[in-house]
Amino acid sequence: MSKLFAALVALFKLIIPIHGIGFYLYRIMTRIYVIAAWTDHQLFWRIMGMRLEVRGLENLHRDKIYLVLPNHQSWADILILQSLLSFKAPIPKFIAKSQILYLPLVGLICWAYDFPIVKRYSRKEIQERPSLRGKDRKALRTTLKRFHETPGSIVNFAEGTRYSPSKAKRFQSPYRFLLSPKIGGIFVILQSMGDQLHEILDLTLVYDCSKLRFWDFLSGKCRRVIVQVKHIDPAQVVEREKHNLKNVTLTEVSEWIQQIWVKKDQTYLELRAELNQNRLIRDNGNV
Repeated sequence: MSKLFAALVALFKLIIPIHGIGFYLYRIMTRIYVIAAWTDHQLFWRIMGMRLEVRGLENLHRDKIYLVLPNHQSWADILILQSLLSFKAPIPKFIAKSQILYLPLVGLICWAYDFPIVKRYSRKEIQERPSLRGKDRKALRTTLKRFHETPGSIVNFAEGTRYSPSKAKRFQSPYRFLLSPKIGGIFVILQSMGDQLHEILDLTLVYDCSKLRFWDFLSGKCRRVIVQVKHIDPAQVVEREKHNLKNVTLTEVSEWIQQIWVKKDQTYLELRAELNQNRLIRDNGNV
């Protein structure tokens, strides 16, 4: 119900795009966002008795901007990140593909909350129309400029899509449990907002499900979720001061994020082994 109300407020913002009114509407919408996240939090982690175990999430601030880099396995990732961030940091805003704008209700909400929207072009499209090269990054920079008016935590699913073994094989991922990260969005964020970022949050999400499907999560078949959080100072990206991140190069960002992904892949393996061991103990105890 709260999400439906948020959509109605968003529609009002669309119909009456007056700056002053838009500011107050956004404040109302932010509160509705938090209420919606709280409702989901109570449903999954309280009423349904699912266990969300968060390790390392410390000292977040509502008035700071964060770049959040999680692995992506399910639509449930969104609900979990909303539970983690909405009450301790600015509301999470997910970098989304442009196609999402055409989804009923969801697209309107993404537009109203100023979610960073990107349109990715294939190599074939760029070869046929060279003018498209860099257009997606330019559009993202334009969206990021509005963050001083409508702040949020920037969530970038760098893998670009949800992980599956078939996708890992098709895309020839060098990682065991992750897809290769796409660099462009992170590069633009660091260049455009590096001096505004308080921290980068590296999140590894692991589910206690034999098969991870969104319906399995909604129906309570995933009894436990572990989220490992690592806090990264933006100055550590390329070992320079934050205000100099505007000069960071694509190669530097690529090398840095690859190191992050190697460690994330290992973290995932360790957490997965822990969950499997606990499930084995639990199953044996029920025999």
